Amino acid sequence: MLQHCSSSSSSSKTNISIAAAAHLQQCMQQLLLSAAVVSLPQSICMLQQQQQQQQQQQQQQRQQQISALGGRTLLQAAWGIAPHNEIKQQQQQQQLQQQQQQQQQQQQQHHRGLQQPGVCTPYGLSSSSTSCCNIRSAPQPLYHPKAAAAPAAAAAAAAAAAASSSWGFSSPSCWPFAAAAAQKQQQQQQQQQQQQGELGVSAEWQLDPTSTAAATTAATAATAAAAAAAAAAELAAIDHTCRQAESLCALLAENLLLQEEAAAAAATAATAAATATAAAETHRSRHQQQQQVLLLLLLLQQQHLLPR
Repeated sequence: MLQHCSSSSSSSKTNISIAAAAHLQQCMQQLLLSAAVVSLPQSICMLQQQQQQQQQQQQQQRQQQISALGGRTLLQAAWGIAPHNEIKQQQQQQQLQQQQQQQQQQQQQHHRGLQQPGVCTPYGLSSSSTSCCNIRSAPQPLYHPKAAAAPAAAAAAAAAAAASSSWGFSSPSCWPFAAAAAQKQQQQQQQQQQQQGELGVSAEWQLDPTSTAAATTAATAATAAAAAAAAAAELAAIDHTCRQAESLCALLAENLLLQEEAAAAAATAATAAATATAAAETHRSRHQQQQQVLLLLLLLQQQHLLPR
């Protein structure tokens, strides 16, 4: 079919005639219908990938703006201060998200309708023709979702929009990239509005020194209160440690007194022992002397030196 269309397009370039143009238009209609039936799920996958990439870009832009603003955004998040423009911006984002969800639901319903037989019959094409809405005989898709990149998809969408506008296929039912291009345009508008709103918020924070000074004063007061609480806790810990040291010193003093009393008792016992030992030695010496006197007396009696 593609070779036939290319041959018909080359013949139309050489010899422009009404019959060749009509035949070429029929070929393009069949090709567009087959592409619409086959490549619609793939276009939905590409749209989801583009949405994920755009969300990542938005998060990166927000982080860059937060780092550029410095501590103002952090103070705003900490104290719950939300300007009026930011509230409006959030409402607009919610509305845009609802619109996108509705568009996705409409695209899914349209895809279900395309899968049913006898639905896509634009420009007088009957449902009984084998060239219309025949998934088995339809050609392979013009691209692969894994190999297709975002620039290639954008270029294909632009070319498809140009082709559809030139051949009269402006409705999304016959050309699936029209809805993708419209959705991409809406996303670009949403990004521009979001950037403008964030810039307005940053300008308000920069031009409003009162709120900034109040938030800074509150943060300073909170820091001072935290420092005072930490100092009080440290003093309480020191007081508790001092009390424990005092109780330990009292226990040591009592222990020393007990040790002194024990030492005095030991000294007294030693003195008593020494006295008893001396008395015992004196008694022993006396006993020995008495024994010696008795022995002398016995000896004298034996020698008859003394009368009996």
